[in-house]
Amino acid sequence: MNLLALMTVISSLLAVALLLVLEMHRKARATLRARDRSLDVFQQRLSREMTKREAAEHALANTDTRDPDTGAASHARFLASGEEELRRASRYGRALAVLLVSPLDDGRLSDLAAVIDEGLRDSDLLGRLDGDRLAILLPETDLQTAREVGKRLSDPVASVAAGSDDAGQDDTKVERVRPGSVGCAGLEPSDESFDAMLARAGRELDDGR
Repeated sequence: MNLLALMTVISSLLAVALLLVLEMHRKARATLRARDRSLDVFQQRLSREMTKREAAEHALANTDTRDPDTGAASHARFLASGEEELRRASRYGRALAVLLVSPLDDGRLSDLAAVIDEGLRDSDLLGRLDGDRLAILLPETDLQTAREVGKRLSDPVASVAAGSDDAGQDDTKVERVRPGSVGCAGLEPSDESFDAMLARAGRELDDGR
């Protein structure tokens, strides 16, 4: 092989090598741009989540936290807590449920609240909504388990007797406080707000009356 032919082969190989390097560089830049876009999307989502959380914390800090008539969480605090739990459950794939209850008899809302509060876990939250409705926020609870909780509340045997703290009073003669109806809803993938869960539970509550 003469020198000219050798130089031609070498030039061809260098050209191919250069093309390969340029292609690798192009792919690397494309990968970096894709990562940058993903990072931007993540940062935007994180910013929105932080804004929502700050808004919820602000709402909790600037509203009355307790309903004066029942001792349950106020309407505003309950809604803010519900939104926070919904975001947490959606983010980590956890279960979440809410129960709505109303007293069997008018004027017994505070008694019913006291009965319900005694049976709640530390992670649960009892709240007062508009009118004569109480609500129970049940983190880490699926719909079936929440329905079982609702049935126990409606069970006259399992319910706690109101006013049984009077000295010497026979509990069997004390009227037991039970909800007149119970509505239940569990977190669904389509739920974008806690209001959607409350609406489903409210419809079930109204149908049971």
